[in-house]
Amino acid sequence: MRAILGVMLFLTFGTSLPIHKQYDSIKDKSWKKCAFSYGIHDKYHLFKNSQDFLDSKEAILKALNLWATEVKIIKLYEVHDDQQQPDIDITFALRDHNCTESFDGPGGIVAHSAYPPHGILHFDAEEVWSLDGDNLNLSYVALHELGHVLGLKHSEEPKSIMNSIYRNGPLRLSGQDIRRLRRLFAYCNRV
Repeated sequence: MRAILGVMLFLTFGTSLPIHKQYDSIKDKSWKKCAFSYGIHDKYHLFKNSQDFLDSKEAILKALNLWATEVKIIKLYEVHDDQQQPDIDITFALRDHNCTESFDGPGGIVAHSAYPPHGILHFDAEEVWSLDGDNLNLSYVALHELGHVLGLKHSEEPKSIMNSIYRNGPLRLSGQDIRRLRRLFAYCNRV
């Protein structure tokens, strides 16, 4: 039995958009590109020191790199200039943070993201995030949420990172995750 956050036996990630069955994606929500810029920011100045931010950034980079290296047809590159809006904007935030969905403090909603073409990924800064695989693993949640940012819906496959149940397992994509994203970005093979 797995107790997550001391409240539920499992944590679910939610979505309520119409599904495009053929591609396991959200209908009419897809990127029309193969290379994506991303930025990981502390725009609300929530980190106590720069090392905590760099450690969290490294955990998120693991997830970004896993999607890019496993799928092999998409490219990801970092935007360092705060003046340039990245395709995928990643930040930590508190409760009401000028987004359509607010956070609720520790427990409950731990992160949310937007489907294409709105590449946002927000993490609840009030959660106790783990960088080493224990408890609420930042890399694991980032890998799942980035799947949504890239256009994937939830999967019923238990080993899929896109399964709606948070299992805090090994940081890896299942064969199904890779096939689904390759199918979604098949046009990148023709570019």
